Amino acid sequence: MFILSPSQSLFLVIFYPKNLGVNVRVFLLFLLYYSIFVENVSVWKQV
Repeated sequence: MFILSPSQSLFLVIFYPKNLGVNVRVFLLFLLYYSIFVENVSVWKQV
């Protein structure tokens, strides 16, 4: 599984025209929840 860093995701949003419009909002929401999820998992692994 390959994970995009925030900068790569931003790059895709800017330079991938097919994602313009509502899809961008959905994609950004997904990124937000995904990043929160990843942070929580990393915290759980530390405990």
